[in-house]
Amino acid sequence: MAPIRILQVMPAMDAGGMETFVMNVYRAIDRDKVQFDFVYHYDKPCFYDYEIRALGGQIYKLTVRQDNNLPRYLHQLDRLFAEHPEYRIVHGHYSGFGMFYNAAARRRGVPVRIGHSHNTAYEPNLVGKLDKLMSARFNRDLTDRFACSRKAGEMLFGASPFTVLPNGVDTGAFARHDPEARARLREHLGVAEDEILLGHVAVCHLQPVDQPSFIEKRAASPGISAGRTQLDTVFSALISQEAGEHSFHGKAGRIHFSGAGPFDGIGFLIELKIRKFREGIAQ
Repeated sequence: MAPIRILQVMPAMDAGGMETFVMNVYRAIDRDKVQFDFVYHYDKPCFYDYEIRALGGQIYKLTVRQDNNLPRYLHQLDRLFAEHPEYRIVHGHYSGFGMFYNAAARRRGVPVRIGHSHNTAYEPNLVGKLDKLMSARFNRDLTDRFACSRKAGEMLFGASPFTVLPNGVDTGAFARHDPEARARLREHLGVAEDEILLGHVAVCHLQPVDQPSFIEKRAASPGISAGRTQLDTVFSALISQEAGEHSFHGKAGRIHFSGAGPFDGIGFLIELKIRKFREGIAQ
């Protein structure tokens, strides 16, 4: 029997919070029974493209966020659902454009249309205000609702019922004990045995000043000698090293920019700080 194919609707599939959540689920499911396909709103290469295709997923790349051609976008959506009647479930993670793709799915007879809230606030700028305005209609054509937290659900769905689906953490990655791998990592980073290695996961191009100051304060807190501390910062690939160094106020000599991508040393960090107050941390 062919697997049930669920259409995941995203802005794109770069290394962000909700994208990583979807991939964590995708890796864990029985893909002989359930498969994920993806709709992007950008036609560009993305961080998870290769892995999605390797897992058996298909990707449809639309262009509306690049050309702002709404009539073309609506035509692409209608054609997609007309040519693929196998999609009986649409799982939307992109609330701003949900009023378009959910309506298209409804008109083509897709019976299950899921909305998923991954955030508790909008950005405090013009783009955030527009996102809030467009997202106000996201709830209209939904049959089911998920949220990463109670606050995230209330923000997007209001009084409509929703299910809280917390963002999971693979605790096994932190429980791993491999002295040889630990030694290789510290040698690669130039961290001495008596130094403390802190980890910081962030998309710092959004908040280039606030996030580094947060981790700097942690490094200087009681019990940690700032002179014997090294920070390993896993940044988005979108931030330049120069911007990161500037944000750390001249302390970049003790900071390692690991970049976006798999980081095998996560289990060897004495402490990991994940700055995701708006994505799943709030309850």
